[in-house]
Amino acid sequence: MPTRTSPPFWVWGWLLLTVGTLTLRTVIPIDETRYLSVAWEMWWRHSQWVPYLNGHTYDGKPPLLFWLMELGWLVFGVHAWWARLVSPLAGLAALWLTARISRRLWPDDERTAALAPTILLGTFYWAVFTSATMFDLLLAACALTAILGLLRVWRGAARGGFALAGLGLGLGILAKGPVVFIPVLAVGLLAPWWMKGGRPAGLTWGAWYRGLGAATLIAAGIALLWLIPMAIQGGLHYFIDMTWHQTAGYTVHSFSHRRPWWWYLPLLPVLLFPWALWPDAWRALGAVARRLDRPEVRLCLAWSLPVLVVFSLISGKQPHYLLPIFPPLALLLARALTASPPPPTRLLLPALVFLLLAAFWVYLPFSGRLAHALIWTRDVPLTFAGALAAALAAIGLSLMRWLHRLEAAGRAQVLAASTWVMLLLLAGGLFRASWPAYDLRPVSAFLHDVAAVGAPIAVADSSYHGQFNFYARLQTPVAEVQGPALLDWVRAHPDGYVVAYLSLRHWPPRGEPAPVYRQLYRGEGLAVWSAAAIARDPELIRKFD
Repeated sequence: MPTRTSPPFWVWGWLLLTVGTLTLRTVIPIDETRYLSVAWEMWWRHSQWVPYLNGHTYDGKPPLLFWLMELGWLVFGVHAWWARLVSPLAGLAALWLTARISRRLWPDDERTAALAPTILLGTFYWAVFTSATMFDLLLAACALTAILGLLRVWRGAARGGFALAGLGLGLGILAKGPVVFIPVLAVGLLAPWWMKGGRPAGLTWGAWYRGLGAATLIAAGIALLWLIPMAIQGGLHYFIDMTWHQTAGYTVHSFSHRRPWWWYLPLLPVLLFPWALWPDAWRALGAVARRLDRPEVRLCLAWSLPVLVVFSLISGKQPHYLLPIFPPLALLLARALTASPPPPTRLLLPALVFLLLAAFWVYLPFSGRLAHALIWTRDVPLTFAGALAAALAAIGLSLMRWLHRLEAAGRAQVLAASTWVMLLLLAGGLFRASWPAYDLRPVSAFLHDVAAVGAPIAVADSSYHGQFNFYARLQTPVAEVQGPALLDWVRAHPDGYVVAYLSLRHWPPRGEPAPVYRQLYRGEGLAVWSAAAIARDPELIRKFD
């Protein structure tokens, strides 16, 4: 009889993180709420080729994430839970693909294939994005699919390998644009270096590069299946905005997030916590670095280092742009820990991080400065902060005292699990404490009732990101007006309502006219006034942030 096998350790970790974080935290404005609102507007407009946000065509991202949200809504109905589950499922696929790639690199080493996804999921920043409704894990899964296709060719299974690479590239374009080519082409173009001494018989470089060209054509064909109807429906101007915004704009002169070339370097130890602070990891990687004669090691380096350089040279930078290079680093570390396990040491630096977080939670209720900057910190109960601090301190002290007794792979598993528990504790603490400032469901419910009776809605801001559209199920645009234009709007719409943001010096709002609704919002306050009330007292507009 065949033996029953339990799911790998990393599957349980993914399940713990996904269920835990999605339960413990709400949808976070402004990015996550914006993407849900784009999918919602595509849904009710039946506009599958052109994304919309608040009545305007949306050129921020391609539609694959939104399509996957809508696909689930066809089956389950329109709910936030499915939309929030799409990105974690993409992350699960990325973990599985990492294990598959490990088996292609080291066919006889099942321990590395089991440990690499654990290390990847145990990396702090990757774990943070496991439950984030963003595009980056979907992009990473697409890039991993393409690289797996190239490795199939390398290992002699040429049939379908380049087609799989083209499929991954094409889906990556639909996920986040041509940025998917950066890690895949790094592996493909540098093949003569990393394959040196390991090229399969019969594979010529001419055939390899022709295959890369064929994969690129397949990717272009997949992208055109969307771009052509998108251009027809959205028009030439929208087509240029979408294609330019996603390529040359971010590469040459970023429209946002423009930062110096060295910006990523000091962030890497934080993003790669806890492995960047683990001496055993550095010793194991040092042993692997001496094996540059191995094509598998050179492949992981070709996959990660040139990509870091390219992302550093691109003007637009955000920490999550680096997520596609995390899998090769996890593969290298997993192979290092299983092939050349280092002698154990005490985990002083990772443990210190947990102890510092514990100290922060003890400090939080007494912090006048934080209470001034973030109103919700005033409401953190001392007993709650103390319990959370004690839990984090217990993790830190445990790491210091006994983890060094385990073998290297076991230490990595415990360290990864500690990262997962830390994130759940922070989600249960930080997000639960800050819930009133980030949960937009109450104000959205109020706006839903307002819109249901046909009252127009405006936001006293020149840049509205659709924060309320999904949860309020709005099907009419929210006006974006401020200053004198806002006064004109309230006089023209006496039955309307205005959502306004107030800085801390005007919070909570006092005097008359009183708002009909108010709540905390991120680092400030949010209130809703009737247009008639603002029209009677125009001086109120001066308080709006």
